[in-house]
Amino acid sequence: MLFREETRSGPLCSAHMLTHFFPGPSQRLGWAARTSAGAETEALANRYAGLTTSSIKARKDGAGGDLPSPKGRPSSQHIAAQRRQDRKPPARLWPGQHRREGQLASLAARACDQREYFRPHQYLAYEADTPQVVYRIEEGWACRFRLLSDGRRQITALFLPGDYCEPQWAFGAGPAQQIMTLTKVRTLNCPVSAGTSSEQRRALLDALVTALERQTAWLVTLGRRTAMERIAHLLCEIYERMDNSGLTYSQQCAMPLTQMDIADIAGLTPVHVNRTLQTMRATGLIELQARWLRIPDLKALRQAASLP
Repeated sequence: MLFREETRSGPLCSAHMLTHFFPGPSQRLGWAARTSAGAETEALANRYAGLTTSSIKARKDGAGGDLPSPKGRPSSQHIAAQRRQDRKPPARLWPGQHRREGQLASLAARACDQREYFRPHQYLAYEADTPQVVYRIEEGWACRFRLLSDGRRQITALFLPGDYCEPQWAFGAGPAQQIMTLTKVRTLNCPVSAGTSSEQRRALLDALVTALERQTAWLVTLGRRTAMERIAHLLCEIYERMDNSGLTYSQQCAMPLTQMDIADIAGLTPVHVNRTLQTMRATGLIELQARWLRIPDLKALRQAASLP
């Protein structure tokens, strides 16, 4: 069951969503009541899709019930719990359960004090810009990409919650490629001058080394792995990065990438990506639905990606 439909320009509300979520007597409600209920369900679907990661963290801390499985649908208890959560202050996003994430968050809080909000498909940087700040992604997803003259796109990096975008800007480098948001994004802006302090410089260097290691893994993937291995490797990486930021729950995490996005990351066609995902679903490697990824057996998926 899909909450929303995806297009290249953005998400569209499914026309049959109201009657699907509110069967029986609610179908006999007036048009205004059904519209209000549908808007509430759509807002809840957006929260489950990873656009409000604070609500996910709050549920992990015991503020609400379990998140639904990808095949389930929001119950009345979930909606009531979400209403209660909306009345509470936002939960702390960075619990510091991993040493590196905790250090980066602490340093960012001391050196960066300006937050900024971006819409989906809004540019954070253009090629050859002179950056004034280094973005730390607090919420949402963004990507770096190269667009060829014939319109083909290659995504060369993903920026998930907790990532710096881009750490090398603090050391005098400028954007080599365009950077665009994939969802709604909230950033913590660190002035480029913040890189002059020793603590912040160490944090940015640590983030830069991590990014280089990730790029090396992507190079091996694009050069030698099969289509199945490429997509399995990408899903493993996304899940583990989200887990490091404390944004996974019951072997699930947000997955707002479209099949076109996956194709542009893995260097495949959208048709090939669709067939590969169908095979992975059929073999039980993943459950991918309603903009959520569930991995029943992470070890099996790592084996499918030829990871140790």
